[in-house]
Amino acid sequence: MRYGRALGTGLLLFALTGGCREHSGVCGGGACEQTLGTSGTGGSAAGAAGESQGAEAGQGGAAAECASDLECQDSGVCNGTEQCRSGSCVPGPKLVCEHGMLCREDAAAPCFYETPSPWTVFLAPDRLFGLPTAELGHRPLALLGEAEGLTDSLWAGFAWPTFSPDGRHLLISFSPSQSGEKLFELELGDGLPAFRAVPELPSPGFFSRPDFTLDSSHALISDDFSGAYLLELSGTNIWRISERWGSALGEHRFCGSSKRWVSSGASSHVGQLVAADVVETPLGPGPSLASPDQRYVLWEAGDAAPALIDCLDLDERTGLGRGSSSFAFSPTTEHLALVDADGIFRLLSLDDPSAPVEVWSGADVWGSPGFTADGKFAVLEQGESYVSLALAGAEPASATMLDLSGYVAIEQIAPQGVLAWVDSEDFTTKQLKWAGHDGAVARLLTTEASTSELLDSDLERGTALLTRLVDDHQELLLLRFDAVDYSEQLLYSYQGNIDIKLATDRSGLSLTLREQGQLTTGWLRFPSSDSEPMLEPLGSSIYDAVFQPWP
Repeated sequence: MRYGRALGTGLLLFALTGGCREHSGVCGGGACEQTLGTSGTGGSAAGAAGESQGAEAGQGGAAAECASDLECQDSGVCNGTEQCRSGSCVPGPKLVCEHGMLCREDAAAPCFYETPSPWTVFLAPDRLFGLPTAELGHRPLALLGEAEGLTDSLWAGFAWPTFSPDGRHLLISFSPSQSGEKLFELELGDGLPAFRAVPELPSPGFFSRPDFTLDSSHALISDDFSGAYLLELSGTNIWRISERWGSALGEHRFCGSSKRWVSSGASSHVGQLVAADVVETPLGPGPSLASPDQRYVLWEAGDAAPALIDCLDLDERTGLGRGSSSFAFSPTTEHLALVDADGIFRLLSLDDPSAPVEVWSGADVWGSPGFTADGKFAVLEQGESYVSLALAGAEPASATMLDLSGYVAIEQIAPQGVLAWVDSEDFTTKQLKWAGHDGAVARLLTTEASTSELLDSDLERGTALLTRLVDDHQELLLLRFDAVDYSEQLLYSYQGNIDIKLATDRSGLSLTLREQGQLTTGWLRFPSSDSEPMLEPLGSSIYDAVFQPWP
């Protein structure tokens, strides 16, 4: 900010910055004034020059310092917009950053959060609220967006929030009534998210959950009444890629690039956008599955052998055997699992895309296997037992039986092992078991079947969250465990129903309590070694929460 004030025959120049931290360019809540030309040798010289110029101006009459606001502007953003008043530059109002943000000299996004943390977005019927997780409990929630036209319909309001892979885009539908939906986008950065309606889509419509490209640049979304659309995120380009509707519409998934996709349903095909035209390659009826890296599409029609289509050149890979009742790619797309109608399981390596190789097979296998997120282990049900496959390159290093006898519900598979609920044959009791991939099984908890529920687990960090009925109230427990032992910590005791959502950084959780007819939404911060759990109320109108993906 540049401004002047006449003092006698001299002109004293000031520079004002909005609370800038030394050498950082980050401006806080307070203001700091800095007088130029009052200290040091350089300052004396500047002061003398100013006095000389002021004297010269005084001899010929006062000269105007400025004629417009533009002549007063400096390069600072945080110190506000300078103004020209009566021929002199004066400071304008300082930029105020709300909701705990600081100001930095960035014209595009001056307000930002100094401590990065994943955003938590809370849904109310016609409004979106939120804060970064690190700010929850320290200040009121920020209003992120608001939709118009809400009615009293049971199904009205915001729903189906879906984040892009990089966590910078949130697509969410809004239904003002039972007659249809509108689509909105939240674009997240270092400051408050930008909220906008997605233009040029039917309004109202009935939209599917979107599919995103891996680089989060585009999204595919379908409307039951008008077809499928390709959206450029944070942009204005929208292409209608299909006019099919209803049961003929099917699902759409990206295949190889942001301008190529595969549909599955009554008329499966591979489509691509060439200039502004849509070109389709028919596949015929049958289910299809896109690989996690969007490189391949597995397509199957009836009893015919499934075909693996390479999205880069659209060539078909053969040698996949007979028809399958289920199939799954590993998260890294290095392996493909196929289970046919007779329970014959085949694990194929895709190291050489031109010739898939069978690396393991087994009989009496049901359902698709579960893979660890890193793709190094698979767990599958074989007869009345479970098998853990260690995947090493093109060949499994070992196949280990897991002693999870009983009625098993696998909760999570991690590189360290498997967490599962195991019910007794008469369903009167159940055990929470932890099985390492070496076959070792540890029992973490034994309880009556109707009294406990596992809400969430994070095996990477050795934690699990569950509820337990004690007398006439519920207890919310945090388990910390390894392969041989565990400890439990009481987080909250309550009466009534509870709905839990966990934050991705595991610093706390959002929970909705309904106790004796009263609805309360709060943030329960996980305790550290020197603190106790603390419930921080957020409001009664919030009914859901979604958490930004975080590296």
